[in-house]
Amino acid sequence: MKINDANGVEIDSEMSIVFEDGYFGLILESWGPKVRNKDYNKALEVIIHRLKLSGLKRIEIFLASSGIRKSLNNMNDRRIKNHVDGFFYIDKDSAIDNRLNISKSQKFFDATGKKQVASGNGTKRILIHAKDLNSEDAWMQILDFNYKLPLKVANISNLKEKDPGKYLQMPAIKPEGQINPLRITKTVTVFERDPKVVEWVLFTSYGKCENCNSDAPFISINGEPFLEVHHVVSLSAGGPDTVDNCVALCPNCHRKMHFSNEHEDLKSALYSKITRLKKYNC
Repeated sequence: MKINDANGVEIDSEMSIVFEDGYFGLILESWGPKVRNKDYNKALEVIIHRLKLSGLKRIEIFLASSGIRKSLNNMNDRRIKNHVDGFFYIDKDSAIDNRLNISKSQKFFDATGKKQVASGNGTKRILIHAKDLNSEDAWMQILDFNYKLPLKVANISNLKEKDPGKYLQMPAIKPEGQINPLRITKTVTVFERDPKVVEWVLFTSYGKCENCNSDAPFISINGEPFLEVHHVVSLSAGGPDTVDNCVALCPNCHRKMHFSNEHEDLKSALYSKITRLKKYNC
């Protein structure tokens, strides 16, 4: 069995849902030799990311290659540990970081057992176990998710120059302004948004504006490409807070969608370009 990425492209890495050595979970077959299961690392990141977005907080990983299973009969001896209690806390670390930690731990094992020095293969056959996923249907719901991998951007550079556009005519008299502006209290209605919808849309954008295709203008303080999630049909107009009504936009395009005199044409272009969007008549 294989899974697809968010673009519908099959990830080249074999996996299966099994009950093995007393544990129910997902087997991810090892990488190699040559090009067999060449997308092992990508598949592992996708799986961890989807488990995280499903609400799971921690998983267990066990080595499951045939040689190690013969040499180490006890499952606890084959547990890949990242924390003192033996769990990988996927709610705290990114999918990439978890995958790297799993790979590092695997290198301390070979076909005969555990070693003092890391020198082995970091892409061995593993069993991924999650306590709450105790049926094939539960795992299939995870594997059927349509999420892209998280994007880690080192730097964003070489941005194309933007057209300056038309400037407003400067007033003839320079305004004085206000040294102590008057404070006004206003009542504002705010809609509660689903953070999982925001996270999904941002991840599936791969750090690029879904309108102009430009890279995010900068990296935010949490290390992620900065984009804003826009509701194509606004919440105030009755639009739903769902992934088929949301897009990831750079701040410039986001303002265009709200304030440009061409915003209806821009909206129509989004529907033509992004296939997941659904037209809502609100």
